[in-house]
Amino acid sequence: MKPELKGLFYLKKNQRNKGGLCPVMGYIRIGKSVSQFSLKIDADTNLWDTKAGRVKGKSHQALEINRVIHTRYKELSEINSQVDADDLKNAVQGIASIQPTVLDSFRTMNDAISARVGKDYSKAGFEQ
Repeated sequence: MKPELKGLFYLKKNQRNKGGLCPVMGYIRIGKSVSQFSLKIDADTNLWDTKAGRVKGKSHQALEINRVIHTRYKELSEINSQVDADDLKNAVQGIASIQPTVLDSFRTMNDAISARVGKDYSKAGFEQ
């Protein structure tokens, strides 16, 4: 059973930009892991529903803000069996997770070939 995703969104009203928009902040909990972060999206205070923690209406901005977290969570849960709040925060903010480098992949390939020397690879072929 997957841990339940709980999210709360709120406006940081003390940091308005020149256009009068406020940054949208997120608080998410997946199981026992918790993370707070900025969604890097700004919203109008007049359209913000404080009780629901979302933007009112069906505008493009409202729909985008309201589906960001759940879309990323669904993508991550398809890739990884366990997703914690920090993984989701990084995905929403566009921070890459740890991925193998080219050198790591090359080492893995060399290890696999060295294990096959004498079976279907010759020692001379491996050393080149």
